[in-house]
Amino acid sequence: MSFMDKHAPRSVDDLVIENKHTKQRLEDYASGDRSRHMIMHGPKGTGKSSAARVIAEARTMVDGEQVPFWTRNAASMTAADFGAILNEWDFQRQCGVRHPVTIIEEVDKLSAGMRDQLQAFIDEFGKHGQIIATSNNLDGLSYAQQDRFDQIKMPPVSAAACEERVRHIFASEGAHVSDDHMRGMLGTTHGSWRDIGSAIEDMVLDSTRQKKA
Repeated sequence: MSFMDKHAPRSVDDLVIENKHTKQRLEDYASGDRSRHMIMHGPKGTGKSSAARVIAEARTMVDGEQVPFWTRNAASMTAADFGAILNEWDFQRQCGVRHPVTIIEEVDKLSAGMRDQLQAFIDEFGKHGQIIATSNNLDGLSYAQQDRFDQIKMPPVSAAACEERVRHIFASEGAHVSDDHMRGMLGTTHGSWRDIGSAIEDMVLDSTRQKKA
C-alpha cells in the first residue's frame, strides 16, 4: 500500500473542504439523501477523486460489508462500457445497494461521440443508478451535458485548512514536525493534495532517519 493510499480519506469528515455548504452536499450524497448524477470539478489535486471514492464506498456499504463498485477513466471508455455499467448497477442492487453508483474520472476527456453517448445513457437509464464524475475542465462538456449533473466545485484548499489533517497524519506516523516546518511545506503546495501528500511522505521519512541517526 502506498503512503497516499494509507492516509486516504475514509469518510466525508476526512475531506478538507472549507465551504460548509459544499461539504454538506457531499455528506448528503454519501448518506443517500441526494442521489442525482454529480460531477466534481476543479484543478488537479483538489480531492475530487478522493471525494468520489468516499461517497461511492458509503453508498455501497450494506450491513457492514463493502459491495464492489467500479471506476472508469473517461479517456479509455468505449460504447461497451455503458452496457457494463448497467450490469454493475444490477449486481449492486442484487447485493442490497439502494442507489447503485459508478465513478467516471476526468469525464471531460471523453471523445465528442462518447460525451453524446453518456448524455443519451443518462437520459434513458440514469434512473437505475448514479454516475459520480470528476473533471479538471468542466468547459469540456456542452451545456446540455453539464446540465445532467449536479455540479460541485472543488477549489484548492488553503494551507490553514489543511493543518489539522496534516498533523493527524504526522501523529499517526510518529513523526515530529514543528508547526513552522509544516506551514512552510504547506505554503509551497498551492492547495494540491497530491503535492501535500508527497511533501508529507518526504518529511515523515526525514523524521524517521533522524530518529535512527
